[in-house]
Amino acid sequence: MLPGITLLSLPVLGQVRVDGQAYSMLYAWENATSNQQWDNYHGLKLRLRPENNNNLTVKANLRFARRGDPGEWDERIYNAYVDWSPKGRHVQARAGRQFMYRGVINGSVDALWLRTQPLRNLEVQAITGFRVPLDRSANVQSWVDGGVLGGFASFRFDRQSHFDVSYVQRQRSGKVAWRQLGSALNGAFPGGWYYQMRVDYNLEQSEVQTLRVRAYYNAGRWLLSGEYNNERPRVFEDSFFNLFELNGFDQFRGGVTYRLGLYRVGAQFTHTSFEASNHNDRIEVTAANRWGTLGLIYQNGFGGDNVGVFGDVRYDLVHNLTVQVRSSHYNFERRTISIDEDATSFSGGVIFRPVPSLALNAGIQQSLNTFYSHDFRALFKVNYRFRTQ
Repeated sequence: MLPGITLLSLPVLGQVRVDGQAYSMLYAWENATSNQQWDNYHGLKLRLRPENNNNLTVKANLRFARRGDPGEWDERIYNAYVDWSPKGRHVQARAGRQFMYRGVINGSVDALWLRTQPLRNLEVQAITGFRVPLDRSANVQSWVDGGVLGGFASFRFDRQSHFDVSYVQRQRSGKVAWRQLGSALNGAFPGGWYYQMRVDYNLEQSEVQTLRVRAYYNAGRWLLSGEYNNERPRVFEDSFFNLFELNGFDQFRGGVTYRLGLYRVGAQFTHTSFEASNHNDRIEVTAANRWGTLGLIYQNGFGGDNVGVFGDVRYDLVHNLTVQVRSSHYNFERRTISIDEDATSFSGGVIFRPVPSLALNAGIQQSLNTFYSHDFRALFKVNYRFRTQ
């Protein structure tokens, strides 16, 4: 169990408000050696709040699974933390395993996170801790192998516009393996225009890691969008892959969506430039309503001329029974072989809710591709939401 996370004993549960959900899943499939496998997963999401202290919250998201052949049990702790946020929310503290996404600070950490608002329009955050193991086990890494230190500040000009700056540093094998500085500007212009700008700078390599500019225009039934993105691979300084020349990509994307009542039609064009003058153009057209989506994808250039279609339907037969169907077919080329290949997938299932707190799911999946002449799978899930009071 993580430092700072204390399990509440049964005698005090009556003084704590508890809510969350528990689920169990059974996944039946056949592996590459034609062996049948029955993987099962069990999860628990909890939120605990003392009745006499609304400023304190304990949250946890745990998963236990038995997978593989032969099957073995393993556990994952996605988050488990104590959050303290007094009335007024000018100060907040959180300790334990948590997921962070604040500028260049992103990922799961076992850490102490602090937030304060010294001025009405200024918010400052700081975090220090350790990177979470890749298998999400209960182990906590040392500072030498996984130390994380970061800061984030945001200044709000008005209700829709704010400027952010962030910094993160990560340790591995006793050395700094990742050091980034980022800034972002988000805002709006009169008349329905919105914009986002972000720059991440790699301090170890002295180069721009990410440059992204987005713009949106909302005019009633019409939504227009445009984006430019330049990004380099995110590789730690001590990684073996730094022996190679790491090239990034440039990407331009534009889209338009039109709404008419319950219906929505959209189109998007994406141009991506890779190293050695390689490029790829992609066009995606979609039509959707409240029951589902139908789409067509065409791309050419790097990777060949390829066509794909996809669709999904979600329909309520009665108020507590929902049917879901998804399917796709793609034509593609692998990176090293310029030969056309096809991949087709299908999934369908039902969701039954006998009572509002209980959901029963049953689904099937089928795919056809180069590696499998058929790949049939089944999924069964029970999800229960609960609240003590």
